[in-house]
Amino acid sequence: MLKDDPEQQILAAWQDNAQPWIEAIAAGDIRSRVEVTNQAILDAIENAHPHHILDLGCGEGWLSERLLDLGMDVLASDAVPELVQCAQQRCGGRGRFIKASYAELAQIVESGADSPSLDMAVANFSLLGEHSTVQAIQACYQLLAPQGVLVIQTLHPVVACPDGRYIDGWRPGSWVGLSDRFARAAPWYFRTLASWIKTLADCGFYCCEMREPLDHQGALPCSLILVCKKRPDVPDPSVNGAIAQVLTE
Repeated sequence: MLKDDPEQQILAAWQDNAQPWIEAIAAGDIRSRVEVTNQAILDAIENAHPHHILDLGCGEGWLSERLLDLGMDVLASDAVPELVQCAQQRCGGRGRFIKASYAELAQIVESGADSPSLDMAVANFSLLGEHSTVQAIQACYQLLAPQGVLVIQTLHPVVACPDGRYIDGWRPGSWVGLSDRFARAAPWYFRTLASWIKTLADCGFYCCEMREPLDHQGALPCSLILVCKKRPDVPDPSVNGAIAQVLTE
């Protein structure tokens, strides 16, 4: 049943929690983002000097707004209508915003007469599922120019291993530290570092740089940032049987 599908539970949870999330980001309630990871993703993006960028899973739009302020041409997508609307309003008519799931993204963008030539895609804590993450990365491969760069910021798998089981698998989500306005949290799919590298390779990318932004005590990384480029030895990863199966589910 759909209600038992963790991928559907992720989407449902974000639909239910869109407004509390918008308010939490506006109030700066997530300390690690304010103190470390927001600037960390901006540093990784600016290091590659992109001009045309996809904000994948843009949420309420804080990153899109910052990128527009830096003079970049931004295309942003999210599957939650309330978040897309907030991002559009936040950016004041600048940028291009579309409501699309990761499975729909490449098809929707490429169907437009003004399909962009993207030199970067960024996923900032927006890859939470198992198959949907593969779909998102595959869409980025299709949309990025040959020399394009994919930047992913995610929970650090060593630090965020919630139950001591360093193996791939679904884990329960949590809104610990945030307001009681949040409803049930979405599950998320835990990947080891090796699994991230393999998933990227299966989708036609290789990781050319890893960043581990540290907390202010310098003790533990707050996140993992993967900077990726297209593998020159893979002309079209969509022919990969496993990937093609995921994309057609």
